[in-house]
Amino acid sequence: MAITGDETLSLTSLNHQDLNAYLDELLDAFKDGKITKSQALADLAKAISMAAIDNEEIASYIKISDFRYRFDLT
Repeated sequence: MAITGDETLSLTSLNHQDLNAYLDELLDAFKDGKITKSQALADLAKAISMAAIDNEEIASYIKISDFRYRFDLT
């Protein structure tokens, strides 16, 4: 579902929880030196771009298990 014109991105309560957890994990990984600033910014930029293009894809992208897998943090 691409967002065009006057449409807005809608997040469910679960999406909000996932988003908060994703941001916490991203920032903690950077703070703890597990990922670089460039990696953190690139991951966040991709998430924002995906949110602007496809609401369903971003919901999957911000899952913590996906984040940990992308950066081998498991």
